[in-house]
Amino acid sequence: QPAAGAGQPGCGAGPARTGEPDGSTQRVRELGRGQVRVRKARGYDRVYVAGDERGGGRAHRMCLDHPDKVVKAGIIDIVPTLDMWAAMNREGSIGGWHWPFMAQPQGFPEMFFNAVDPDWFMRKKLLKLTKDLSHIPPEIWSEYVRCFNEKTIRGSCGDYRAAATIDCALDTADLGRKLLMPILVLWGNTSSVGKRFADPIGLWKLRAEDVRGEALPSGHYVNEDARERSLDWVVRFFSYDPATPDHAQGTALGGIAGCYQ
Repeated sequence: QPAAGAGQPGCGAGPARTGEPDGSTQRVRELGRGQVRVRKARGYDRVYVAGDERGGGRAHRMCLDHPDKVVKAGIIDIVPTLDMWAAMNREGSIGGWHWPFMAQPQGFPEMFFNAVDPDWFMRKKLLKLTKDLSHIPPEIWSEYVRCFNEKTIRGSCGDYRAAATIDCALDTADLGRKLLMPILVLWGNTSSVGKRFADPIGLWKLRAEDVRGEALPSGHYVNEDARERSLDWVVRFFSYDPATPDHAQGTALGGIAGCYQ
């Protein structure tokens, strides 16, 4: 089936969005609706969806809000948003400092990020998540640095602001609902999720009936560090199912679309 990489508005090369003080333009419900509209316009009524970290949170919300549209979902290196916040202890707040910092009121974290050298910051930030940056080709690294600008800083901060407010409210309202479509969960055994959560599969089984997956030998960048293992899981999980309608398209949220090309 065709596959499409779906960038988050305001991040990367995506279009700029006017940020609201509460991050409402970046909330997962709004972003999920946008993905459904885009796929519908291209002639696809149902989708396979996958995302890593915050993209996984958006995939989760798409499944909740559009259960008739999502056939299967893959969620990489994250647990449900409410569990991420509940586990924000000393270790979590130091290792995952960007979660509480970027959720601060609009204008405060943006001022700091706009004041630092993009290349310096990207190296400092990403090296907290992996042992080295050798898996990132120079041309890709240049794009990372180029895209660290006012627009993407605004969009990214809005995303984490929503994760601490509106997204939590939505997820709390849906506690008790279980997803019925199959869910794939992968995470790095040395990532923050791997270190902080004893049973990510168990946490997702509280939210979905059919969950499978495992920890892979990697840090946060599961798709790059454990390329072959994660590719094997993705191919098997999203393989053709005769019961699935022909008009189903694959959508990757959160930047995993190009990892296996």
